[in-house]
Amino acid sequence: MPEELRDSLESVAADRVVKASDWPKSPMDILRLADGDTGRATDFSMIEEAILDCCARFDVRSVTYDPWSATQLAQRMMEKNVPMIEYPMTLAA
Repeated sequence: MPEELRDSLESVAADRVVKASDWPKSPMDILRLADGDTGRATDFSMIEEAILDCCARFDVRSVTYDPWSATQLAQRMMEKNVPMIEYPMTLAA
């Protein structure tokens, strides 16, 4: 995630009241930043790690993915019994 987006998320989070005690206090508590060395390329290994972490901690019923860019990730996750659901982010003509 670009740092300028992170900064704007932090300012938005500061204006919100979090009522549930176990909910993240800030979007930065749940968002992960990619290293600057990767540029703006998507780091699918970091996404895979985050999905597996959530599956270990929570009762994950499904994970949606866009087949345009995440089919390989979805295949790897399905091999690990993660319930993946295809959800295209484009409108069908």
